[in-house]
Parts: sequence; structure tokens; C-alpha cells
Amino acid sequence: MRRSGFITFPERRHFWIAGALAPAICVPGFAPSTRDDLVLIDIEVDAGVIKRVAPAGTAPQGAIELGGRVVWPGLIDVHTHLDKGHIWPRAANPTGDFAGAAETSSADRADYWTAEDVHARFTFGMETAYAQGTVAIRSHIDSLAPQAEVTWPVVRRIRDEWAGRIALEAVCLMPIDAFAEAQGPRLADIVAQSGGQLGTVTRVRGGVHDHLPE
Repeated sequence: MRRSGFITFPERRHFWIAGALAPAICVPGFAPSTRDDLVLIDIEVDAGVIKRVAPAGTAPQGAIELGGRVVWPGLIDVHTHLDKGHIWPRAANPTGDFAGAAETSSADRADYWTAEDVHARFTFGMETAYAQGTVAIRSHIDSLAPQAEVTWPVVRRIRDEWAGRIALEAVCLMPIDAFAEAQGPRLADIVAQSGGQLGTVTRVRGGVHDHLPE
């Protein structure tokens, strides 16, 4: 048996979940069962995929009973920096602002970001996201030379390790002026070979984001 929050999922391929509430917007064609626009449904699962959403009372005997607990679609996290995560114990931001974060993380990258270090921290981020129901993540990847050669193979490895659980989309992150250097075409090749997305920071190296006017 596998635990997931308050539910114990059976190991078998096929099972039903009974008495679940879901937002009506997620299950078109069902009339809301509560004043909060929630619909009472049963869910048939086959090989880890929802095969059927049916009116409450459809599930056979032996179904997992939710008793009116709410189910939601999987979460999609569209802007993360998983390669930067979990460095605070060794590299806390001294000023609490963007400039402090940029300076501290850049120094930490130069000192510690081996393939093993990136893999451990990146994986922990994936694990915690998965535990909260995340099914897809888009992460920027710090890619100034020489880091791209270290991190992108790790990204490919993690994407393969998490296939079928979390879809990972990776986007390179490098100040725009660096693309005019030899590392620019090399990074474009690495990203293309990795099935990633080409991205940039539209300011030169050493700059920080301007404060918005009040």
C-alpha cells in the first residue's frame, strides 16, 4: 500500500475512489452538489491515470471512500529556480533584497555547484513539490559559463528520473550580453541537445532589477 496524505492507495492497477468533491469547473457536465459549486463524484483509476469521472454512487464495493473530501487537479509551478534551492544554511541572503540574493547565490555557485550538489538540491525540490501534488514544473537554470556544462547534464538526468511523475521544463538563464561571447552559441547547443528552452535576462551582468516607481 502507498500512503498519500490521508489516503492509502492500493498497489493494484485498477481501483475506484468514491465520494469525492471536486470544483464544478473541473468536471463539466455535472451539476454542483453544494452551494460552493462543488460536485460529488466517484473516480475510476487505471494504471495511475483517471479513466472515468462518474456520478457519486457509481463506484463498486471496495472503493476508497473520501467522505466528501475535496480533490483537485495536479499543480503546475510555472516559475522556479530549482538549481538555486536550499542553499540558505550555507549562503544566507545578508540584505534580504534582490541584490543580496544575486550576489550570494553567484558566490555559492562558484564555490559549491558540482553535479552532485546540484542533483541533491534539485531532487529535494522535486520531492517536496511532488509531495504537495505538483505534476509539472518550469525551472530557470543558471547557465553562465562554466556552470552550463555542469548543470544541464544533471537536468537531463533528473527529467528522466521523474518522468511519469513530474514533467520538467528547463529554461536557461544568462545575462543577455554574455550571448555575444563564445559561450552564447555553446549554450544554445547545450540547451537544444537537452530539449530545453532558450532564455535570457534582459540586463547586462552585474546589474539588478530596478525598483518599481511608487
